[in-house]
Amino acid sequence: MGVVMSGDNLLIQRTRKVFSADISEHRPEDLRLLDGFLNDEFRRVIQRTKPSYDTVSIALGCYLGEVFLRNLTGRWHLPNPLQALIGLISPRPFDSFARYFYVIVHGKNIHVFRWSRQAIDRTSRGFSLYKFYRNIEAEIAKQTSGEIARHGTSG
Repeated sequence: MGVVMSGDNLLIQRTRKVFSADISEHRPEDLRLLDGFLNDEFRRVIQRTKPSYDTVSIALGCYLGEVFLRNLTGRWHLPNPLQALIGLISPRPFDSFARYFYVIVHGKNIHVFRWSRQAIDRTSRGFSLYKFYRNIEAEIAKQTSGEIARHGTSG
C-alpha cells in the first residue's frame, strides 16, 4: 500500500503548495476542487513528458481511490505476483497497473487509475471526478436499498 500512500500524499502536498488548497480530508467535495484544476493548460503541461503524465495519473488515481474507500467503505485490490510481473515487463506499464490495481466498493470494481487518466485527457469539461464519484455513490445506494428490500426484516 506504499504506492497508494505515496501517490495520495504527493497529490495532497502539490495541491497545497501550488493551489493553496487542503484536500487532506478526502471529502467528495474535494473532487470538485480538483476538477477545477483539470483544464486544457494543466493537461498540456502534464502531457509534455510521459513520466509526468504517468506520475500525475497515478497520484490522482490514488487520491480518488482513497475518497471512495474513506467515504463508501471499500478496499484496494492489489495485483497478484503474476500481474505485477506482467506490469513490470509490459511496454505500457501504466495500462497494466491500471488494469490490476483498483478499488472495490460494495462488490463493484472501480478502476480509479483509468478514470484519473480520463479526467486529465478530457479535462473537467468532458469528465468530472466529482460527478463520477456521485454516480458511483448513487449506484451503490440503489444496490444497497434493493438488497434491503429483497431481504426485508424479520420481526
